[in-house]
Amino acid sequence: MKYSSIKDCIEHQRPSFAEISKKNGIGNTRTIISIAIIDVCKFFNVGKSIGQDMVLEIADLIMESYSHLSMADLSVCFKMAKTGKLTDGKLYDRLDGNIICLWLNEYDLLKREKRAQLERNKPMDPLYQDYNDNAA
Repeated sequence: MKYSSIKDCIEHQRPSFAEISKKNGIGNTRTIISIAIIDVCKFFNVGKSIGQDMVLEIADLIMESYSHLSMADLSVCFKMAKTGKLTDGKLYDRLDGNIICLWLNEYDLLKREKRAQLERNKPMDPLYQDYNDNAA
C-alpha cells in the first residue's frame, strides 16, 4: 500500500524504526532510511546537497531521534516536503541534515495533531452508547 497522508500512516500502523531495527538489524534499517534520503536529495535541484557520508549520519540521527516513526511516515514526510507543504517549501539553495530534521519535526507535530483530532472525532465505544445522564 502506498501511504499518501498522515491519516493513512496513523490508521495503518506500520512498524517503527525501533521495531524494524530490533527485527532486521540496525544496518538494514539504516540502509532503507538512506535510500529514502538519497531519493529526496535527487528530487531537489539545489546548489548544496547532501554527500554520501552525510546520508549515513542523517540516517543514524533519524533512527535515534525519530525511532517512533515508520518508513511510511518518512515517505509521507518526504512527499510533503517535495510538494512544499513543510517549512513553507523553502530550501534556500541547500539541502542538509538540518533541513531534513526540520521536516521531520514539523511532520511529527502534524502527526500528533492529526492523531488528537482523529481521537476527538472517534465514535463512542458501543459499551457506553446507551448511557446518558438521565439513565440513572
